[in-house]
Amino acid sequence: MFVLRGKSKIDDNKIKQYYAVELRTTRQTAALLGCSPSLVSQHLVKMGIPRRSKRDYPCSDETRQKLARAASANHVCPDELKQRLSKLHTGNRYARGTKRTDEVKRRMSETHRGERNANWKGGLKRQRYCFRFNDSLREDIREQYGRKCFLCGITENGKRLSVHHINFDKQAGCFGKRWNLVPLCHSCHSKTSNHRHYYFNLLANHWLDDPEINLRGFDI
Repeated sequence: MFVLRGKSKIDDNKIKQYYAVELRTTRQTAALLGCSPSLVSQHLVKMGIPRRSKRDYPCSDETRQKLARAASANHVCPDELKQRLSKLHTGNRYARGTKRTDEVKRRMSETHRGERNANWKGGLKRQRYCFRFNDSLREDIREQYGRKCFLCGITENGKRLSVHHINFDKQAGCFGKRWNLVPLCHSCHSKTSNHRHYYFNLLANHWLDDPEINLRGFDI
């Protein structure tokens, strides 16, 4: 079978010859055929030829000895090399360690507000909480659950746990509805906004299955 790629044709028989018979790598095979290694890999999958790992290629005794000496040697990194590596990894493509001005921070913040934010849910955060959802109530919820995150079980340490509405109803408690509240750590609480249906089902099932929670639940 021939596959057109630009002006060149790729023959499966040649791929099989180079890769399976001559034991060349996908990169070497691609260079001989004038195509990309990924295209060679695709044809190997279609032909049912298993891919080889680096360990499958023959290694000479000389190479093994070099690898053994390199592994057993006690390498010492000079201070000059450490400084060069440090400078190389400072301010990388993820911008870690980069200092930004207040003006840049303000503009970055504005570009992620409101409808421009990837997590925009139509203005749900603008909904006000029930006036009974106060500090006293939140403290009672934390105490009821032993000041542990309801999901991961991490204990409150320094920073207070967030109190989360299981059904995402901020007005619960003001209309005769039962409080469906659980304490969550900052990490778990931040995940609930992006996967609302998943965390509603997860939290609701755990909450309803625990008889102790239902017996001490709030009815307001």
